[in-house]
Amino acid sequence: MTTVLNFDSTKALATGAVAVVLYLFITKLIRYKRLSHIPGPVTTGWSSFWLVWRQASDNIPGNFERAIKKYGPIVRVAPNWLICSDPSEIHRIWSVRSGWRRSTWYHSFRFDPHKDNVLTYPDNEDHRRARAMLIPSYSARGFETQERLMDEQIVRFIDLLERKYVSSSSEEEGGYRPLDMSHVFTFLTQDVMTAIEFSQPMGMIEQDRDFLGVLGLFEKLVKIMVPTATLTWVQTLQRAPVLKPFLPRAGDGSSFGGLLQLIRDHVSERYHPDKDKKVVKDDMLQKMVDSGITQEQAEAEALVALFGGTDSTAMALRQTVFYLASTAPVYRALQAEIDAAIARGEVTRPIISDLEAKKLLFLQACLKEGTRMWPPIGGLLAKVSDKDDVICGMHVPAGTNVAWASKAVVRSREVFGEDADMFNPQRWIDAANDAKANPERLKRMEMTQGLVFGSGTRWECLGKRLAYVELGKVIFELFARYDFAMVNPEEPMKKRHQGLIFHKDMFVKVTKREVQAD
Repeated sequence: MTTVLNFDSTKALATGAVAVVLYLFITKLIRYKRLSHIPGPVTTGWSSFWLVWRQASDNIPGNFERAIKKYGPIVRVAPNWLICSDPSEIHRIWSVRSGWRRSTWYHSFRFDPHKDNVLTYPDNEDHRRARAMLIPSYSARGFETQERLMDEQIVRFIDLLERKYVSSSSEEEGGYRPLDMSHVFTFLTQDVMTAIEFSQPMGMIEQDRDFLGVLGLFEKLVKIMVPTATLTWVQTLQRAPVLKPFLPRAGDGSSFGGLLQLIRDHVSERYHPDKDKKVVKDDMLQKMVDSGITQEQAEAEALVALFGGTDSTAMALRQTVFYLASTAPVYRALQAEIDAAIARGEVTRPIISDLEAKKLLFLQACLKEGTRMWPPIGGLLAKVSDKDDVICGMHVPAGTNVAWASKAVVRSREVFGEDADMFNPQRWIDAANDAKANPERLKRMEMTQGLVFGSGTRWECLGKRLAYVELGKVIFELFARYDFAMVNPEEPMKKRHQGLIFHKDMFVKVTKREVQAD
């Protein structure tokens, strides 16, 4: 009898094991079949390994660009993931009435795993409401104050360069003093953003050091979050109560905790229960408070603004200076435009105004081209639809994650021509001059480059206007006052691109120009 029971138990276990294996196989087969008509690396229909491994690399856009070149404009990169390089399709998917929404990929970028912010709301209506409350903080109203605060930090930045980083042939005047752009531009953007946000700069320019340890903080966060963002089980694990004690908290002694404490201190004084002690200022944070958001929401959105408005802008500045310093004809053309504007008395001193900078067409072309070459934010930015769709002629079932292949999109030869891989601001001048004869060309170029900040879409970056104002002012003032040369042209920098670009050892030699820019 015991033998029979043991045999029956063994048989039941074996049958159960076979059933589980069969279920897993059929499930995998169904997942494989739903996108099997779309080309991609052979393993991507069965496993997410290919995508996770590429996300963990130092060159995500390059990996995706190679896949696009091999398989076509739409590529399967995981069982339920596609990447697309067609600018028109990406713009359509991101548009307000497309019916697409953010995928769960965005959940990995919640600073609190249990709470959304304007960058992570998956529901379109929730996102719309959040944007509506925050738009006044980023709008043109009150821009005079924002511009003044920005100008003050740029003046401090120029003073820092003069004191410590301008090289000369004379040892008495400082001699050779190379500047590492990978650090100082982040000091500038941190101080600009905190001045605009809180009416008080963080003070990195003054100290010329990262006293909070935030420089490497974002890079460390991205290095962890990006590879795992496509794995839903990791996102579930992040929300587990057992992990809550291990999450960073304001004032916990870590770099992130220090940043959270800085924000909490600024926010709490605006929400002080005692009216006599409540602080009211004319800045971005005050506009958030006045919009009616809660104190907790204000802390979350202030952190988003600080991260979103610093690293990405610093990356764009570094890349633009690098391309200008490495492209002699463009370098000379920009400085000629700058010198002519100063000679005509059309430039406010000591810092050019935003209105004046926008009139300098070649400067604006350089800014567009600098951000086009390497979008400061080149992550997946995946969207999902509840309905079937057709993308690049391929049927895409509902529930499929569709991401952009950022480098392949912004370097489209169909849009920008055969020299799309070159830094060539003149293309924008030529397209504008040819707009009457060929209006579609400039329109497609503007639409494609605009995807860098999500322009004209549901998810347009709230800080786009401020970013371009800062880029225009800084690039103008730097090239009006100084000449730049890469210290090591053979290896000008070390670069990691995990959706955001992180530079190291990006040394330039800065020398004063003979032209009077002051």
